This record gives sequence, C-alpha cells and structure tokens, in this order.
Amino acid sequence: MIQKPLKVFILCLCSALVLSACADYERGRDAYRAGDYQTAKENLEPLAEFYDYTDAKIELARLYMDTEPASTHGEKTIKLLNETLGRSQGKGEYFLAQAYEKGYHVEENGHNAIAYYEKAARQGYWKADFNKARLLERGDLVAQDKKVASTLYKKLEEKHGYERARRENKQLIAQKAEEAGEINKAISTWKELIIEGDRNAEYNLARVYLRNLSSIENNAATHGEVMRLLHNQVGKQKGRAHLELGKIYERGTLKSVAINANRAYAHYQAAAKLGNWRGHYAIARMYDKGNLIERDRILAGKIYEILIREYNYEPAKRALAKLKEE
Repeated sequence: MIQKPLKVFILCLCSALVLSACADYERGRDAYRAGDYQTAKENLEPLAEFYDYTDAKIELARLYMDTEPASTHGEKTIKLLNETLGRSQGKGEYFLAQAYEKGYHVEENGHNAIAYYEKAARQGYWKADFNKARLLERGDLVAQDKKVASTLYKKLEEKHGYERARRENKQLIAQKAEEAGEINKAISTWKELIIEGDRNAEYNLARVYLRNLSSIENNAATHGEVMRLLHNQVGKQKGRAHLELGKIYERGTLKSVAINANRAYAHYQAAAKLGNWRGHYAIARMYDKGNLIERDRILAGKIYEILIREYNYEPAKRALAKLKEE
C-alpha cells in the first residue's frame, strides 16, 4: 500500500504535469493564431506525439494543413486526426472532412467529406453543417442540392445564430430569384447584402446587371453602377472584377463604355497576376483574334499550351486545335 505522503507527492506531480501541458498547449495555440508557426510546433508537437493530448493533435494537424504542403507532413496529419476520432467532440471528424474536401494527402472526395462533416455534427460540432451546406450549394465535389443547403443554413441561423449561414442563405435567395426571372428581387437582395458587409455582394450584383441587360433599364446610369461596383472590387476576389472589366472594354458590353483595347488588356493582365488564369486565356484570345491588337498566333498558341498543360482547360484545347488548322 502506498503511504499517504507518497500519494500526496504523486498527486502533486500529476497536477504539475497537467498544468504544464495545459500551459504548453495554450502557448502553442496562441503562437499558431499569431502566425508564429515555429513556436507553435515546438509546444504542440511533444504534447501530440508523446503525451497523446487530443486538443494538441487537432491544433497541430490544423497547423500542418493550413501552412504546409501535404508532401511535408501529410501522412502525419491524417494519422493525428484519425487518432482523435470519437474523442474530440467532432473536431477530429471536422478537420478530416476538410482533408477530403481539399485533397490534403488523401484523394479529394466530396462524399467522404460530407460523411465526416455529418459525424462531426452528430457529436456536437455544429459548424460542420455549414461546410456540408457549402459543398451541396457549390456542387463541384458532390451532386448539387441547393434546397438541402438552404435548409441547413436556416437551421444554423435559427438554432445557433450563425451570421455566415444567414448570409449564405440570403445569397441563395438572390440566386434563386434571378433563376426564376425575378430580377428586381435579386437586385434588391444583393443590395441588402452589400449594406450588411457581404464581401462578394458587389461583384455578384454587377454580374446580375450584366446577365440581364435586356430586361432591366439598360442606360448610362445602370452602366455607371456596374462600373462602380466592379471598380470597388478590383484587386480582390482573385481578379474576377478585373476579368469582367476586361470583357466590358474588349466587347463593348455596355454601350456607354467605349471599347478600349489597352484597358481590356491591362485588366486581363491584372486578373492573371492575381492568380486568375482565365486572364491569361483572355489575353491569348486577343492575340489569336487580332481584332483590337496586332495578331500574334505564336504567342497565342504558347499561352494555350500552358493553360492546357497546367489546367487541362478545354476551351484552350479547342482554340489551339483551331489555330493549328489555319
């Protein structure tokens, strides 16, 4: 039988170790939030690898996924997350679902992602339903189901007061209104989202105007509004606004805005620099057609080849095939 003084010593030692582990975890988590990844690793890795500390495993896995390519710590990340399943109130399931959604060291798989998001939600990690709804809304990894997505957004808004879910559902309302031909409702909903601070709303409202010029007041005031909205978004959204402005200046989409080859080219170039590879395709098309700038079939072909090699872009394949037939 262990004597009382020894018991007290052991209890004190265990308490000290627990407090030390908690302090290391807090330091690691705070360093991660502050962008000091080296300090974060130094504090989290021993806890995750030697002390089987569940929260540290999840934080470390998140850090790897957010800051490093899968080739660096991919296998370790998936192992860490699998070790937390069923013991982290759904957090391990949630981040494993993200790994499947992003294709981080596992094959990109929307169905697996949804399955793990559902497991996370059942264990109380309700934000998983938001990610599931986003997958269903986009429809790029699983069959699109905007109705179910809307239901999930409403549940998150009503039950948890989740503001992001409310905005996403409002965006769906705007999209459905446009699809149903209720253009004024779509416009007013996007305007409400602009007032509420939705960062995508200005770009999306401009796109509604551009898609429906035949059914709205197609005048200089509307054209000015479209240009204002897009210019407010330049430099953001991976160059999408630059791409739209380039099209306007190249194609004369808005009759009160004169065609301008230099401005079109500059906006396409700006989009490409921001990572929007469709800007490269637009530039290639300008060189290919030669309507507004001097035709350069060789340069156009080289850009097409890059887009095919790096993005397997079907329009570039068709354009290059046509170019070679000449």
